[in-house]
Amino acid sequence: MAKKGENSAGDVRLRIIECASKLFLTRGIKDVKMDDIAKELSMSKRTIYERFPDKQELLFECLKRIHIFIAEKSRPYLRDSSHSSLDVALYLYDIYFNVLSRVNKKFFIELARYPEVQQVSNKHKDIRRRRFEAWMQKCVDDGFFRKDINFEILLYILQRDIELLSTTDNFPQYTAHELGRAFILFYLRGICTDKGQDVIEEYIRSKEKYEEFKFEEFSENRYKKK
Repeated sequence: MAKKGENSAGDVRLRIIECASKLFLTRGIKDVKMDDIAKELSMSKRTIYERFPDKQELLFECLKRIHIFIAEKSRPYLRDSSHSSLDVALYLYDIYFNVLSRVNKKFFIELARYPEVQQVSNKHKDIRRRRFEAWMQKCVDDGFFRKDINFEILLYILQRDIELLSTTDNFPQYTAHELGRAFILFYLRGICTDKGQDVIEEYIRSKEKYEEFKFEEFSENRYKKK
């Protein structure tokens, strides 16, 4: 039996976005057809096309929803004043690799076929870069990072290498966790003061991790017809 309000226009639209997002991320964009989304939701293609005239419009809305979801998941940690600026930098860093490990590389590669959507994605990248740059400066102010680091150059190299990992299979023998750990040791530990290195070492030794990004939580199975 459908839940109260489940068939409202807004709810149906959200269910389509959440289902499509999960399929795009796990299978890539090209391999997901409107028929696949309709089948997964047990609804007609007409219902989907009434709300999204084409795949690009749906992909655009999915991208916005994904960024909102990740922001909501990370907000409690970021607002907890007990975490230091370096704790937050590590958390943001770790979240990226955690998400990266669960997204099909074809998603990032095929996104380039949709220039308007790619432009929005690039804007989000710029926002993330500025946010991470601000946290890095805070780490300098708090004595975790060296003061003689050119963060503009560092972030350019870092973003280039992460994009390479997200679109190629050059290192299939390593997990995203192993690659993330290597990046932390190579990039972050290298710019730390003694105080910052102590935090990094504790972080690496610690088995306590934040709650992982899980696609099943993305939609909370709400798009599954009861």
